[in-house]
Amino acid sequence: MNNLCALRDINRVVKAYEQQFFETFGISLNEGMVICCINQSEVNSSDIASAIDLTMSNCSKIIKSIENKGLITRAMGIEDKRHMFFKLTDQGKSLLADIHQKSQPITDSLRVIFENH
Repeated sequence: MNNLCALRDINRVVKAYEQQFFETFGISLNEGMVICCINQSEVNSSDIASAIDLTMSNCSKIIKSIENKGLITRAMGIEDKRHMFFKLTDQGKSLLADIHQKSQPITDSLRVIFENH
């Protein structure tokens, strides 16, 4: 039963973190993870979906959302025009830097959970 209670508490911490993250930065955690993934280099949607364990459908919705917010741009592949690649805009880079600077570590909240269970 302790594992089940710990998972419940972890879920609560993650939900609270996600709400605070959205209120602070105006994007969801999934959008933040996609931006973080794109920061590494130009990537395609299947690389993004694989890196953060999303379905292609979910990934496409998140990509469209952050593209509409002006945080990423898309470009056609040079060798294969069917492939689309994504990179951060200056606004996306600025937001990611802000996230890295201002995000509160979730590990402190999780540590308390594991100490209590």
